[in-house]
Amino acid sequence: MLQNYIEKKVRDRKLRKIAEQARNGIVPKGVTKDEVMDALRLTRKPAVTEIFGMLTTRVFNSEGKMVDDYRLQSVRKVTTPFVKLLADAFCSSTAATLISRFIVHAAGDGSTAEASGDLLLIREMGGPRVSGSQIHGASSNIYKTVKTWGALTAMTVIEHGIFDTTTTSAGNLLDRSLVTTPPTVASGDEVEFTYELTINSET
Repeated sequence: MLQNYIEKKVRDRKLRKIAEQARNGIVPKGVTKDEVMDALRLTRKPAVTEIFGMLTTRVFNSEGKMVDDYRLQSVRKVTTPFVKLLADAFCSSTAATLISRFIVHAAGDGSTAEASGDLLLIREMGGPRVSGSQIHGASSNIYKTVKTWGALTAMTVIEHGIFDTTTTSAGNLLDRSLVTTPPTVASGDEVEFTYELTINSET
């Protein structure tokens, strides 16, 4: 009994630490995305709705061989313009249509810290924007989009964004993420981006 009690306390302390880091925009070290999701779910405050995004990455060389699985790379930052657009969707069919178009992945090498007011990537480059999949994640309150982005030039991929248009330097930005471990790619290499937006109801 005492051993079980101690183990539970240790686990609860670990989950609280993981959740605190994630809510502060820090990718917890040494844990998986699923562990972060569990920590956030189990430490939710009552009567609070949460929305957060997570980005994972894998890198493939020009021959299609995976060379790195970087796993969870970002837990921030959903933008204010997107949240406003989400609210507008209840009032406007035009805004509602735009919500369904957030499947476009873009990359860049800008290192300026993410801000909720971001409208674009700091320096979008390396290859064209690409449209990804549009599915649910592990549960129906998670939106998931996956796409393999091809580098047209050598660069270090530092930032990633989800947009509603493939036109460079245009459109609405759902989330801008700085990559925790920025991969350096050569022309012809590919980065698989998996972005998940979770919207939790009140407990």
